[in-house]
Amino acid sequence: MIIFGWGDQHFKDFGPIFEMECRECGKNEYWHLYEVSEWVTLYCFRIIPHNREKILMCPVCRSYQSLDAHQFDELLPHAQANKAYLEKEALLTKRKERTQSGSWHNQRSHNSGDHKIVCKHSANRIMQGIFLVVLLIAFFLIIILSESE
Repeated sequence: MIIFGWGDQHFKDFGPIFEMECRECGKNEYWHLYEVSEWVTLYCFRIIPHNREKILMCPVCRSYQSLDAHQFDELLPHAQANKAYLEKEALLTKRKERTQSGSWHNQRSHNSGDHKIVCKHSANRIMQGIFLVVLLIAFFLIIILSESE
C-alpha cells in the first residue's frame, strides 16, 4: 500500500518589503514577500511541486495578497536587499552581545552549540533521504517480483 498526499505547503520568505496596514488585523507591520509551493507527497516526503503562488503576507495574522509574476519580479530585489540588511544587523548585534558578555571561551562554546543544531538538522535530512531511497527500491523490487511470477 502506497500513501500519496498533496497540498503540503512550503513557504519561501524572500524578506520584508514595506510597512503596510493590514485590513484583517489592523496592525501596521512590514509585509514579507513569499513564494508558496504546494507539493505532492509520498509517505510525508515532498516529491513534486504542483502549484506555486507569489504573495505579500502580513507577519501578524498571515493574511495575504496574491501577486502576478511582474509584480513579484519588481519587488524581489527590494526584499532580498532588506533581508540581507536585517541579517547583517542581527549578526552585528549578536557579535556585540558576545563581546560584552565575556570571554572567548563563552563565545566558542556558544558557536559550537549552533554548529550542533545545524549538524543535527542535516543528519535528519540525510536520514529522510536514505529512507526515501530504501522505500523506492523496495517498491521497485515488489513490482519486479510480482511481474516475474
